[in-house]
Amino acid sequence: MTAADIAGEIGVPGQLRIAIAVSTAGGAFWSFAGGQGGPPYGVAVDLGRDFARRLGLEPAFVTYPNSNAITEAAGAGAWDVTFIPYDAERARHMVFGPVYNRSESTLLLRAGLPGTRVEDVDKPGLRILAVTKTTTGRALAAWVKQASVIEIETIEEIARQIAAGEADAFAMSRDSLERMALESPGTRVASGRFFAASTAFAAPPGKPALLAAGSRFLHEALADGTLREVLDRNGMKEAEAIVE
Repeated sequence: MTAADIAGEIGVPGQLRIAIAVSTAGGAFWSFAGGQGGPPYGVAVDLGRDFARRLGLEPAFVTYPNSNAITEAAGAGAWDVTFIPYDAERARHMVFGPVYNRSESTLLLRAGLPGTRVEDVDKPGLRILAVTKTTTGRALAAWVKQASVIEIETIEEIARQIAAGEADAFAMSRDSLERMALESPGTRVASGRFFAASTAFAAPPGKPALLAAGSRFLHEALADGTLREVLDRNGMKEAEAIVE
């Protein structure tokens, strides 16, 4: 499949606009801002850049603070493709292709918090943070029975509250939380999970050629080793390379 095949479905001629969410979390979904004005980097950036190259298009990254902001922009013509966690609510706003990563959603525990398991945090009076209107946040709200779920717009503010002891735990994928724990003295990642997350290729509704191209790209990237290389290069050597 070439640029000519999807020309009627991209917003800017010669360009593939890739929606990414930028933070300090990393993992299969989150991207990092480039230092000193440099380009962003991460799994979604590498996949998006290679997808554009195979189509013969110039990659253009459209940055957002979280997955909800990407979702809300899906119908506005602001981006062409994205790599984002799947759930039924989000599927009302965009069309999903193959999953390329599965991971456990668990909790980062603040320093000094008793317990080691996710179940230990579901207690009255405890505050668990999640990024606003995300797959993880919706899954957490469905799982929690006694603790309070507090939604926060940015990971930077979440990290500040956890470090300051203003909240007790933060919900996200295990791979991202393990990275955060290295930078947050005293915090630790809980054992167990409350949700199994799936990150996938997606496009806005009404873009069948883009969806087909993205699906083909991921299958090719798995077969030729590109997906494995992207995961390894971004600190995810333990993650299984899959397309399903």
